[in-house]
Amino acid sequence: MPRWLLWLGGVLLFLAPFLWIPKQPDVSAPVWQATGRQVGAAQGVALVNDQGLTGLYRWSAAGLWRSLDGGRTWIAGGAGLPRSRLDRLELIELRAGTSRGQGGVATLYALAGSPQNRGLYRSLDRGATFELLHRPLDFVPERLIVQPGEKGIIGLAGGEQVSLSTDGGANWKTYRAPGPVRAVLAEPGRIGLAGRSWLVFSEDGGEHWQQRLLPDGIEPTFLLSSPRGPARLFVGHEQGILYSTDDGFTWQPLPQPGRQSLRLLVVDPLVWQILFAADGEGWLWRSDDGGRRWQPLVGPIAGRPRGLWVAPGDRDRLYVLAGFDLWWQALHLPVPTPTETATATPTRTPTPTYTPTPSETPTPTPTAAMTGHTTTFAPTPTATPLPSFPRQTRSVIATPTPTAPPTPAEATVAPAASSSDPTAVTPTAPTPTPAASSTPPPPVSPTPTSYR
Repeated sequence: MPRWLLWLGGVLLFLAPFLWIPKQPDVSAPVWQATGRQVGAAQGVALVNDQGLTGLYRWSAAGLWRSLDGGRTWIAGGAGLPRSRLDRLELIELRAGTSRGQGGVATLYALAGSPQNRGLYRSLDRGATFELLHRPLDFVPERLIVQPGEKGIIGLAGGEQVSLSTDGGANWKTYRAPGPVRAVLAEPGRIGLAGRSWLVFSEDGGEHWQQRLLPDGIEPTFLLSSPRGPARLFVGHEQGILYSTDDGFTWQPLPQPGRQSLRLLVVDPLVWQILFAADGEGWLWRSDDGGRRWQPLVGPIAGRPRGLWVAPGDRDRLYVLAGFDLWWQALHLPVPTPTETATATPTRTPTPTYTPTPSETPTPTPTAAMTGHTTTFAPTPTATPLPSFPRQTRSVIATPTPTAPPTPAEATVAPAASSSDPTAVTPTAPTPTPAASSTPPPPVSPTPTSYR
């Protein structure tokens, strides 16, 4: 046997024990940490910007807890929320609204209750106590709508019914959507509803609706928009995520980084190019260029992600609801430098555009105009039933129920010439009426739109 072969064997035997030494993890890389395990499993989570801090709210069948120190300590709350006969909390969704009251504490709205008594609850003390605000009688609410801002709209959606309030819950108006509502969007200035192959927006509390387009057969699971930057919309569905750069008129698929499609998405509240996503296999991804290129995040996480958030207060953490635990990872997000120049133009331009809206109030007609993306339609003044929408188009326009004028003073007095409740939608036998108008037919559909 050659001598060099003996030397090589000796060297390999000497180095063999060192190959079994486990590699030490990189302590500089961010890791995932669980929070809130001391209060039990988490069925739902909500993050609230509480005076610059991130308020964590997590709930399970046992109760509701909140934390203002990143999850180190938790305080029990949720008094007044409905419970089942087995004393299980029946909380479905929790969102934060306008900061009101002393100290600027954000108002919390909760969708809670069984299908027989489900309603909207409100809290003015950081979730310690809740009171019933509204319970619709003609449909079972499934989704909660809370619009940020001083005059934010709150609402409930279930099936094809949408109930909205523009005065903090004192008065409500019910509208009928083009189909079952699958996703909602509430951003400053407008609200959005999405269903199978349809998408509509309203900028005046539901009085007028603007139509957008969705590809045929798309069943949306969520609807997002970038808080800052250009008008970008994101729609999630079973096969991935679509995005639009022209406010919903055209759509493109978001690039898929892994083997399975993306299921969750969150946009950084300050830098619109930074995206975080989770796919069907449980992998988490980050993109710094609006979704063109992705890089995986350090893991793993126990369980499949069910929720994804960026800390709204200081943007220093990425929270993930996976399995029954709430996990977080430290973030180092850049601070946008051109905030002074970028925010100066949008803040001044909306002010003259929103001033003409009070001009609609002097027209106390019960007919609500419906605006599409190219043509404005209006039902005939004598047509009390809801207009019908053509099913051959890819998206349709949501129709409000003809009701009394939405002024608080007149909402408390029952109208003498109306036999139906203005806060409920009562379908009647449709009577076809010819679509006679002086304007030409809309160019978006080959056949004239008929109403009944």
